Amino acid sequence: MLCKAHYEKMLSKLKRFEETLNPYLFNKIDSVTVKAFVADKQYHNMPVDEKFEDISQGFNWGGEGNYCWIKSSYTVPDTLNGRDIFVMPKMGGYEAMLWVNGVPFGTFNTKIVYTYHGNHYCALVKKNASE
Repeated sequence: MLCKAHYEKMLSKLKRFEETLNPYLFNKIDSVTVKAFVADKQYHNMPVDEKFEDISQGFNWGGEGNYCWIKSSYTVPDTLNGRDIFVMPKMGGYEAMLWVNGVPFGTFNTKIVYTYHGNHYCALVKKNASE
């Protein structure tokens, strides 16, 4: 039976392995503008644009009972034509519904959680993308 220290050591090795592989799997794009709207109630339709504010990497929208809509747009450059496009959030929060072009598209988690969930750390947005 493994103790907590063994789990922590194993998880740190897996994290290093992930960090080693990611540059070979993904092309990182930092030039995307991202906006967010934090609310204390659920919205069932997209909030109006005026409610959204610019955010940056590491943004955290709070805990239980807080909801956040995150919005961005991206035009695929010629250098990535035909490639698969993924979103990999680097922010606080937990599980999120991913919408693409106004349609529910899937879920992702913003962090790896080894107790439960946590297996959707990135999501495929478009396969064989083009402009």
